[in-house]
Amino acid sequence: MQINSAKDLDVYKKAYQLAMEIFVLSRGFPNDEKYALSNQIRRSSRSVSMNLREAWAKRRYDAHLGHWILGLGYWIFRCNGLN
Repeated sequence: MQINSAKDLDVYKKAYQLAMEIFVLSRGFPNDEKYALSNQIRRSSRSVSMNLREAWAKRRYDAHLGHWILGLGYWIFRCNGLN
């Protein structure tokens, strides 16, 4: 199985599903906890899957950045007539 995005990772799928379950469960919290505890729990559960996606994007960006820098260096080298 080829992994094309963070959404293809098993750990992302599990984290996302758990965040959805936490969201549903937190609806049953008392009204006085509506904006304090339940909001904090919901945000923290969503942050797990978002951090996975961010790490995936950064990993892919770093791999392409090296090629871009090499290409830019070659272009500068050629434009300055240093060939």
